[in-house]
Amino acid sequence: MSKYRIVKFQFLTVISTFLLLITACGESNKSIKEQDTISNETNITTNEVNTTSNDKNSTSSETNTTLTETNSTSNERISLFVHPGILVNKKQLDFIKSNVALKKSPWIESFKRLKESSLSRKTYKPNARAVIPYGKNHRDTYIMELEFTDAKASYSQALMWYLTKDEIYAKNSIKIMNEWAKTIKKHTGTSKGLTSSWSSINFVRAAEIIRYTYSGWKKSDIKRFEKMLREVYLVNTINGSMSAYQNGNWELLMSNASISMGVFLNDRNVFNKGLKLWRRRVPAYIYLYSDGAKPLLVPESQIKHDTDPNWGIESYLWFNKNRNSNLVKRYGNGMAQETCRDFGHVALAFSGMINAAETALIQGVDLYKEEQTRIIAGIEFHTKYLNLNYNGRDIGYKESNIENWLCPNNISSTGKNYVVIGSTSDKTYEVVYNHYVNRRGISLPHTHDYIYAKRPSTQRGVSLWETLTHGEVGNIGLK
Repeated sequence: MSKYRIVKFQFLTVISTFLLLITACGESNKSIKEQDTISNETNITTNEVNTTSNDKNSTSSETNTTLTETNSTSNERISLFVHPGILVNKKQLDFIKSNVALKKSPWIESFKRLKESSLSRKTYKPNARAVIPYGKNHRDTYIMELEFTDAKASYSQALMWYLTKDEIYAKNSIKIMNEWAKTIKKHTGTSKGLTSSWSSINFVRAAEIIRYTYSGWKKSDIKRFEKMLREVYLVNTINGSMSAYQNGNWELLMSNASISMGVFLNDRNVFNKGLKLWRRRVPAYIYLYSDGAKPLLVPESQIKHDTDPNWGIESYLWFNKNRNSNLVKRYGNGMAQETCRDFGHVALAFSGMINAAETALIQGVDLYKEEQTRIIAGIEFHTKYLNLNYNGRDIGYKESNIENWLCPNNISSTGKNYVVIGSTSDKTYEVVYNHYVNRRGISLPHTHDYIYAKRPSTQRGVSLWETLTHGEVGNIGLK
């Protein structure tokens, strides 16, 4: 480590100790504001990246970290965030880039899909709007899709920038984000928390990569982008979804959005609130036999077990309305709250749950471990049925015959039970598979068969290019 970096580290250590002493004296509600100790915060130099092997005094295995708030009473009271550190980390990006250059599978096949996508066009133009309504009619849906598509394009272009070092892609990603930051004012409608989550998830992934790997994003533009995140997106996601009968995919997507925005904004309070949303919703979304005869309820909500035939956890929220059925089994181990609705919405929920856990893990919080049994049961339960339907192409929206105890309200014209397999389902499972199988050595046979039958995954919903970013990457870049 250079003398400069030693002095800088010692200085930051003294400052951090001093601030903690102040907190102990009764000023615990004051946050530590981020100080920009890097002359150009958007540029991570090669020398900084290569110093990790000698930096034995560092509190993190990554050198590209930033001071942030320590206003937290939980175990996540950590003074540093890793950057880039939303879904992917720096060493992971370097690993992917190297394997693409060597034309290795599965990365090269996925990279080709990314490069060929309309989201990655060098001529891509943003379509920013001031107000984003939830799609109650064709016009609203069109405007909502403009935002959603631009967010996906910003992330796709950011990945292309890093993997090719072609500045056109970086400039395109910045242009998309800048145009939205200048234009958008609000989301409207009862579903604004959901629409805010959909787009902010990909906007902030793009922003994290560009900010910490490219020097061309002006600091003033970054500040405007941060302001947009707080005033237009975070305000709609940070408190979650407390309506008694809203589906769980909403809050799991909100948790992912909030955790991710917390990292980019270097805001420990936001990050921790996102963790809280995740922790209260996951146990209520995936059922385990160990939960008892009925699924767990969401803490702090007004959801109740059934007391009348139309409202309650069995008859409404779990899409399981056949209350007079004599069938013994009502819930399977790993069944999700929206299983009997359709697998597409389950996939949205799983993507929120899994991607939030991945970002948290990069930041030193192991949500995967906290709910390992539940997550694995949910993933394997659903990929088992997906494997019955996958034919080498996009699944589409069709029915699947299932055991006669599951979803007794879903009866086809032939008298058989069914679940609906949505096209969103087939882009979601690479990240979680890499964690439990490649990092932890746990067998996921149904998920294995499903992933290897459909690689490379492309993009759908909020899941983008997961074979490229997480296929066989293992522990790259983690502590």
